[in-house]
Amino acid sequence: MYHNAMTGNRFGARRLLPLFLIPIGLAVYLYALRAPFVYDDRMYITDNLQIKNLWNFANLSGTRYLGFLSFALNYRFSGLTPFDFHLVNVVIHIVNSYLVFELVNCLFDALSLKGFIVPSKNNKPHLSAAAGFGVALVFLVHPIQTQAVTYVTQRFTSLAVLFYLASIVFYVKARLRAASGGSGYGGAWGLVMYAASIISAVFAMKTKEISFTLPFAITMCEVMFFSAGSGGHKRFIRLIPFYFLLLIIPLTLLAQGAAQYGSSIDDITDELRKLQLSEASELSRVEYFLTEFSVIVTYIRLLFAPIGQSIDYYYPFSKSFFEVRVYLPFFALLALLLSALYVLRRSYASKNSFGALYSFGIFWFFLTLSVESSVIPIQDAIFEHRVYLPSVGFITAFAGVVFYASSKALQWLGRLVNPVAVGAVFLVLAALPLSVAAFERNFIWTDEFLLLGDAIAKNPLKARLYYARGIVNIYAEMNR
Repeated sequence: MYHNAMTGNRFGARRLLPLFLIPIGLAVYLYALRAPFVYDDRMYITDNLQIKNLWNFANLSGTRYLGFLSFALNYRFSGLTPFDFHLVNVVIHIVNSYLVFELVNCLFDALSLKGFIVPSKNNKPHLSAAAGFGVALVFLVHPIQTQAVTYVTQRFTSLAVLFYLASIVFYVKARLRAASGGSGYGGAWGLVMYAASIISAVFAMKTKEISFTLPFAITMCEVMFFSAGSGGHKRFIRLIPFYFLLLIIPLTLLAQGAAQYGSSIDDITDELRKLQLSEASELSRVEYFLTEFSVIVTYIRLLFAPIGQSIDYYYPFSKSFFEVRVYLPFFALLALLLSALYVLRRSYASKNSFGALYSFGIFWFFLTLSVESSVIPIQDAIFEHRVYLPSVGFITAFAGVVFYASSKALQWLGRLVNPVAVGAVFLVLAALPLSVAAFERNFIWTDEFLLLGDAIAKNPLKARLYYARGIVNIYAEMNR
């Protein structure tokens, strides 16, 4: 079934629709290509000696190794030209949107094998492609992604997400081949995809620490979308290598701590490691955890209504659970999580793929937020780029709701129209105002004074913003 759906649609919607993501992404991020280096770009890029010599990367250890290596390659081929750095970021974002498209389609394929009612049945594979395109498009053009894309330094996030999504897509494709074949790893191509999944996972963990959740995300896909079959619990054997990869991030931090840094070239990676460890040990885990309830609700609000975006937020820490800004978000998030559990149970009983999509998206959202929005304290409670990976799940969950609501509405109206087609049109229409908002948000990034002025106007109590603006003034005076 999986093989036929794929080959029968080789030159159809599943191949053609993702091509539209390229011009749309370039159009929305047109202003981003004109943006200068801003804020922390000076520390991580323009003033960073490490990226100015590729020999500094002969040693494969180091925090966020592949992120820094990508900056070094940018510098090697184009020097400190902001356009080239921004272009790479935009291309990474477009590739990520394509991977989101593939992920949604693969999940529908997996649900089909489990006997769920999916839009790819009845010789209509273009409908599942339309659903994937709708989710990918919203992800591509949503304004909340601008910080992870237009802010060059946050390539750490977008590049890690590229490897993260690639690992999951490769894994699911390998499992689809194995499931349709009945055993093993799905033949030679299945084994290649499985190996590519492991390699991508290694790359993700060598890019940013948010990738620590990847083995758990892959396990979630295995449990939710694939049957045990005749192998029973033996199917979990293929997950073991991913859990061994969990050692990469802590061992990298420990290895860096044990190393002796004798030159300024290593100062950036050394300072980054020291900052991560000091924040984890000196900041209150309880206060950070309590604060993150309202932060997560803020992320959700920005996903629905991206108003009041800022490069830096003033967000004081909460002291007690009994603060209104703590317990109300807590119960709201608990209700959201319980709804996902309830819908998952109902969807398995009724074989409703839209409910499974919703539950998967909500679980993904909370899982991928867990590194930066739980008990591991970070100096800043909130940053928009932290929701880049979680937004994949939330937008997927939203799409599941849209498809389900469309099916109920059409059933009530007695219309013989496929709800996925209606839902996909709704997602495309929703992407239009989001595209305009993202385009306008990117314009603010074209001038650092404008960007910092916008942030100060929205967060007048954030002292660091005034300091940053002072630094910009100093650089401006030096370049006159």
